[in-house]
Amino acid sequence: MLQFTSSSANEAEALLARSKKFMDVASMCVEHGLYDLACFNAQQGVQLLLKALTLKKLGYIPRTHSVRELIGILAKQLNARELDEYVKTHRLQLMALEDAYISSRYFVKEFTRDDAEDCIRIAMEVVGLVQRTIRDP
Repeated sequence: MLQFTSSSANEAEALLARSKKFMDVASMCVEHGLYDLACFNAQQGVQLLLKALTLKKLGYIPRTHSVRELIGILAKQLNARELDEYVKTHRLQLMALEDAYISSRYFVKEFTRDDAEDCIRIAMEVVGLVQRTIRDP
C-alpha cells in the first residue's frame, strides 16, 4: 500500500492551489484578448488538478501532460467508470485542449475568443466531473 506522507499532502495542496490560479488566469486572459494564453492556462489548470489528485489518491505524479491519459489513470486505479466514459465521449474536445496547450506553447498559431472559451469550458467540465466523481478537491 502506498503511503501518503505529509510532504506529499503539502505538494498535492500546492498543486491544487496552483491549478485554481491557472484557471483564474485563463479567464483573465480572455478578457484581455490573450486567447493563446487562455488555452494554455486552462490546460495547465486541469493538468495540475489531475496530477494533484493522482498524488493524493495514488501516491505519485504521472510523467505526462496528456489530460486524457491522466483521467484514464485515475479512472482505472479508482475504478471510476464515469471518468472513463467521459474520455470516450469527449475524446475530440480533450484532444483539442491538449492540442491548444502544445500549439500555444511551441507554434505560431492564432487563437480566437471562441477557441479560448471552448478551452476554458472543456477544462471546467473536467474539473466539475472530477469533483463529482472523486469528491476530493
